[in-house]
Amino acid sequence: MITGFTAGPASAAVPQGADGLRSVVAFGAAGVSAQKAKTSYTRTRGSTSEPFVLTVIDTRGKVRGQMTGKATQSEKLNSKSRNWSRTLKIKITSASGVVKGGAKISTKISCGKGARRCQPSKAVKGTLKKGRTYTASWKIHSPGNKTVTHKPVPIATVTVPGAVPDNSAPVTMRGVRCDNVKYLGKPGCVYSSWPPSFALSRKDKAVKEAAKHVYDAQRKVKGKPGLSKPLHRLTGKSKIDKNRAVVCKKKYTRPKGKSCDEYPMASTREGGKEGSKKLSSHRMINAKQNSKAGTRLNQFYGNNRIMEGDGFFVKAK
Repeated sequence: MITGFTAGPASAAVPQGADGLRSVVAFGAAGVSAQKAKTSYTRTRGSTSEPFVLTVIDTRGKVRGQMTGKATQSEKLNSKSRNWSRTLKIKITSASGVVKGGAKISTKISCGKGARRCQPSKAVKGTLKKGRTYTASWKIHSPGNKTVTHKPVPIATVTVPGAVPDNSAPVTMRGVRCDNVKYLGKPGCVYSSWPPSFALSRKDKAVKEAAKHVYDAQRKVKGKPGLSKPLHRLTGKSKIDKNRAVVCKKKYTRPKGKSCDEYPMASTREGGKEGSKKLSSHRMINAKQNSKAGTRLNQFYGNNRIMEGDGFFVKAK
């Protein structure tokens, strides 16, 4: 990827077009690293935004035309499917010289090599012109049933009359992990590197006692797990039951209508620590609210495809 390109004298080794010109496509402005592109993510949504520059120079290195604008990418994953979509938009705000009338562009998705590469739809052709937005959208599929991480990259090839075509790629987005793990139900894809947050509210009558316990425990337990540091999911009923038994001991009295709630949750690797060492907390809370909070946690695991070892935060308001 060519980023932050500054036009300079053309080398004899650099191929020239019919009119002695060459074009250079750059995502990211001169002097600005592509890694500094604006990005935004959730577990299943991603977007990036960065400058776009097309420069045409002659054999002496003189700029004969330039086009500038903004390139944005958006990606929509599906936690219940191994298919997702990617869109690239390039909005041109200025054009001068030999590219004042526009330039041709063709963009394809590069999925890399190997038997587990993703399968994108075809390249999208169009025109770059001042005041217009070029839009390329693809449907991408992750073949097979194994857990794999894909890093699809759009490769844009820009053609200017009389100049040698050039290609470049926008900033790379986060890897897309697709899996078919049975305990998560249907196969799906997420940004596994983005830790989501499980939310509980002390104003929610259905779970307010559970939320209050989490809120207090996060400020009492050493290291503030789930608040300042992520929790990590643990799977396997026997392991979870063992964690719960360590914190919510059988000898503890359960008042009528109440059950023992533990934090960190028994379904996390941080759970099951001895409360005497201030590594966990337990409290007798309304049994129905405790059950409801547990149901929501399991739904959260499924909707966000939280696999064994995946990190997540807990927000108790």
